[in-house]
Amino acid sequence: MGLRIFFILLVVWAIALIVRTLVRTKIDPPPVKPVTDNTTLIKCEYCGVHCVDASAFHYQEYHFCCKAHLDQYLQYTEKKPGA
Repeated sequence: MGLRIFFILLVVWAIALIVRTLVRTKIDPPPVKPVTDNTTLIKCEYCGVHCVDASAFHYQEYHFCCKAHLDQYLQYTEKKPGA
């Protein structure tokens, strides 16, 4: 009888350990890869979103996250009086 209770407790302990491990992996997000040192983030002049400098569009000292924002900025500055 004592050996039977021992095996039942052992099975319950194993199930609890498996459930705890599964729950913990669902709660803890995977680690985020840090940005490497050679990557520079710049802020879009139009919308304020930060993007990688290598994929950004540049106009004079201004930086943009996409070609559409660069075009919109240029259209705005051309229509602006005194520009």
